[in-house]
Amino acid sequence: MKKRALTYFILIVLALIGVFFFILNYKSIYLSAHINIQFSKTQIIEKAQQSLKSWGYDDNRYKISTEFRAREGLLRFLNETLPKDSLEQILKHKLPAYYWSVTWDRPKNFDQDLTNTNEMSFPNWFRKIGLHFDQEGNEFAFWVEADRDSASQSLTESRVRILADSVFAYKLGPDTSFFVFNKIKQTTRNNRVDFSVIYNRKADISQIPVQLQIDVLGNRIGKFEYVYERVEGGQPARDRYFKIVTSLLIYLGLIVLFIYIFIKKLRSDEISIRAALPVGITLFIFNVLDSVIRIEHFDIEFLLIRLIISPVLMGFVGVIVVSCADAITRDVWNEKLLTYDSLLRGHVRHRLFGQSIIRGVLFGFILIGATTLLLKCVSFSVPVNIAAESHNIADINSHFPFLYRFASNFNSLIWAQFVFVLFLASFFARYFNRHAWLVLSAGLFWGFGYGLTNIITSPVIAAILYFILMGIFFIILFLKYDFLTSFVAQFTHILVFESVRMIYFDNINFIIGGAFFAGIIVLMILLGISGLGNIIQKDELLKYSPQHVKKIFERERLKRELEIAKRVQLSFLPRSNPEFANLDIASICYPAEEVGGDYYDFIKLSDRRLGVAIGDVSGKGISAAFYMTLTKGFLRSLTRSPLSPRDVLKEMNSLFYENVERNHFVSMIYGIFDLDKKSFTFSRAGHNPIISRKNNNGAINVMCPRGIALGMDKGGIFDSVIEEKILPIETGDIFVFYTDGFTEAMNNDHQEFGEKRLEKIISECDHANSDLLLNKIKVNVKEFAGSMSQHDDMTMLVVRVC
Repeated sequence: MKKRALTYFILIVLALIGVFFFILNYKSIYLSAHINIQFSKTQIIEKAQQSLKSWGYDDNRYKISTEFRAREGLLRFLNETLPKDSLEQILKHKLPAYYWSVTWDRPKNFDQDLTNTNEMSFPNWFRKIGLHFDQEGNEFAFWVEADRDSASQSLTESRVRILADSVFAYKLGPDTSFFVFNKIKQTTRNNRVDFSVIYNRKADISQIPVQLQIDVLGNRIGKFEYVYERVEGGQPARDRYFKIVTSLLIYLGLIVLFIYIFIKKLRSDEISIRAALPVGITLFIFNVLDSVIRIEHFDIEFLLIRLIISPVLMGFVGVIVVSCADAITRDVWNEKLLTYDSLLRGHVRHRLFGQSIIRGVLFGFILIGATTLLLKCVSFSVPVNIAAESHNIADINSHFPFLYRFASNFNSLIWAQFVFVLFLASFFARYFNRHAWLVLSAGLFWGFGYGLTNIITSPVIAAILYFILMGIFFIILFLKYDFLTSFVAQFTHILVFESVRMIYFDNINFIIGGAFFAGIIVLMILLGISGLGNIIQKDELLKYSPQHVKKIFERERLKRELEIAKRVQLSFLPRSNPEFANLDIASICYPAEEVGGDYYDFIKLSDRRLGVAIGDVSGKGISAAFYMTLTKGFLRSLTRSPLSPRDVLKEMNSLFYENVERNHFVSMIYGIFDLDKKSFTFSRAGHNPIISRKNNNGAINVMCPRGIALGMDKGGIFDSVIEEKILPIETGDIFVFYTDGFTEAMNNDHQEFGEKRLEKIISECDHANSDLLLNKIKVNVKEFAGSMSQHDDMTMLVVRVC
């Protein structure tokens, strides 16, 4: 108890340190901390409409939309080159890495809609017009996308220079002294001439060369925009291709693996679609939310693709993935899913569930601090680019940022946990006995698959290392505790990150969203604490397992019982061939199922007399094995008396008939090799004949004395029919006893091996010892059957007189 309390105390201390360290260093690591949401979309649109008038336009025919954007290339450059303490001022006042974009798009039916035009309307050849504003609401760019072949009066180069200089002076005012004219570029279209006038800034801004570009399209201003050289591009091509190819290979491999597992488990009825439906429905709902809360303009294409096809597809794939992960985990360690099962059933007020929640939250806190420390340490040696996270700002453009961020993150959480933790860890557990190899393998998949598409952009090695370690962390939690602990740990990691991120936006709507994220963590902690007082054993949670799991358990129980029955049955068969003077003996027994009904035995009657028995119980499986065991008991008991083979079988028939239900019978041969008399005396109770080969002339004899199977008659008919045969034996004579599993073995053409083939093999084995002959028969039967499965028990004894 004291040890557990100490463990939790240490976890709590580490968790608090982790959260504190993350909050303390968030601003120095993530550029999104410098986003300041001062305006709503409505306010920005109002600013844009006022600015548009200053450019000489006022047109309500075009479709207006607004979006908060990030410049990935610029963010990457700033993240890798500038001191963190100077970023805030640079981002706010000098470099618009984050900005508002307002666009006017020409309607599709514009050619037919020429009403409400005036002198401030857009020319008909303007397809799209845009204005950009920095975070403080200052306009810094105006641009136009125009039809290439539209007719317009073109200006001369000198007139273009005058027009550009006037716009330059009007927009910059006293700041014109920072720029100097560079050049004019001319582009000739079919029906007009366009010009680009370039001004260079005299001094770089934070090591970034800046140009001002003013475009004149025909006789209209088409662009006024600052261009940041060498930093406007995206991710380096080499890193981008590496990520794309690696991720593609991993995900294609996973798709094939999931399809294979799904079909295999479906055929064996070891998979449950119903158990995966809650997750599939969750994915469907969150994908719908992801689309709805970002919609600006409704159309049929949006309704069909984003609200129907995409969510249904994600939900369907989610059901397949979760059902496969669930099924393969049940095979390896069902106990890892007990608390998850109780959650799905709504039974959460118990200690095991509470412990998983509390542990998950604490480890989530520890992880957020550990990953922050890792990023800090790596950044001391190489520039770490986290621009991928910094320009992930889609929630700012959504109607409900908290819901959007929650839905998108929860979708990502589901895929990460069910694919890379639950499925892969359970899959590798089937091939690795050591947990270290299992953890490393699944962690590598996490790093190269899930990690390459998240947060860290470059260097690639840092991204891979970061996510390999993160994946290893979650998989260790899964192995040491359970799936719910790993799931809650990653969920907590996300919630802490999102709550701090939104609070840093310094906007009341986002602060409320951040508080909601933090509130979820508090609710999880309270939920976990509320269940700690209700003690429950793991076995009690089995009742919450899905129905298909109970079927699997039942099959596993039967399988274990069959294994036990098989071991018991094998213990009743001779463990080795007897070493008997002047007799060379070999034997094999292959049950068609886990257990079978074939029986053979060697009974030492004296130093010079050996009893040999072989039998075949009707049917296969457990019942046949049971009657085989009974037969052995009868035989062993009766051979203690000096009875002849015929009398032994007569007594066995009587006992079998009295103690076994009708419709069950045993075919059998029992014989005695007497080396003093040089004879073999035997009787046959409806069994396959004995095949012998005489050494003196190589003749093959098929010996089939009369007799019916044990248990078919009370005794009258059996006693009158069965006969006993005495054969002289000589050195080199061979006797082969077998069950019909050998002669009735079928090939792909459904032809039986037959007694003739068996006799031919025996006749060709001149002077062969028993093992060589038995092995040759076995090989020939196997080659004959080919890919056909064994359908009956196969037993054979070979006795050679030495």
